[in-house]
Amino acid sequence: MLLRNEKVRIGPAAGTPVLPLDPEGVESLAVFGPLAGAELTGESEPRPDGGTPVVTILDGLRDAADRLVINVEHHRGADLDGARLVAAAADVALVVAGVPFRDAGERPFQRARDREALTLPPADEALIRTVAAANPRTVVVLVGGAPIVAESWREQAGAILMTWYPGMEGGGAVARVLFGEANPGGRLPCTWPRAAEQLPPLAGGRVVRVGSLHGYRLMEATGRSPAYPFGYGLSYTTFEHGRMTAVDDGEGGVRITVPVVNTGTRPGDEVVQVYLDEALGSDPRPLRTLRAFARVSVAPGMVTNVVIDLDRDDLARAAPATGGAVRVHVGRSADPADHRTLKL
Repeated sequence: MLLRNEKVRIGPAAGTPVLPLDPEGVESLAVFGPLAGAELTGESEPRPDGGTPVVTILDGLRDAADRLVINVEHHRGADLDGARLVAAAADVALVVAGVPFRDAGERPFQRARDREALTLPPADEALIRTVAAANPRTVVVLVGGAPIVAESWREQAGAILMTWYPGMEGGGAVARVLFGEANPGGRLPCTWPRAAEQLPPLAGGRVVRVGSLHGYRLMEATGRSPAYPFGYGLSYTTFEHGRMTAVDDGEGGVRITVPVVNTGTRPGDEVVQVYLDEALGSDPRPLRTLRAFARVSVAPGMVTNVVIDLDRDDLARAAPATGGAVRVHVGRSADPADHRTLKL
């Protein structure tokens, strides 16, 4: 999923977003980091076939580059001075960084260590900052199974693409997204904090005591602003939501209709998210809680009406927390600033 995509500040591509990469304007691509050539399947056991090759991110980029006549150079990144020179000489620089599944507690039934920090390893952060300082068209491709705190470098990156553990064919999929052959449409299934201090503290050093507040509800309750909210994700096109309406469905629920317009130049997917104010667990505060969502594909310049039903149970849970006046919040993420609100 695409988390960041800034416009290029200088050079021939100035004024255009870093992604997708235009093959007509890219002759050389410098790829950094040992994870670029690693198998990133997230598997806990050996593959049952034992022989099907994994397409790494570097493999996928090289295959695409062969088709598009682009030179790809891989630099592991241990030598920062060398990485700086390579990045400065390339049209585009791409850093693959993250947390291998063996280091993230992702190997059930086997010994695996949890992450010591939510940030990238210091060497990876130094590599990203070095490469981004040398090349304004720097893309960071992240791999991992959980949020990554990126405050020390994310504002320097031109674009950030989170691939999780992309799987056996993931390298080809990543390349298709980077070169615009596929339009990213994923949305975050979790909140990405700015720092570990935004999350519930560890009790006794190893156990998290979550309680009734966590994730995006914790952010709203404490007035905190995460790096990226739950439900967030960018696209290579743009969308606008029109005036939403609500009608009684005759069974105690309501039917919400939201017009979605693709205002960009590419077909793409939008995810309409519906939140209700609810008190959960022991915390009495009515906080916005996801109750429904719908994904829709919309062609450029077209409008599609997204219809979402909230049943009587949904409304009954929300009514007591707000004195009976149910408010429906519709947006593209859990960020309250992103929502339009309709009072029923």
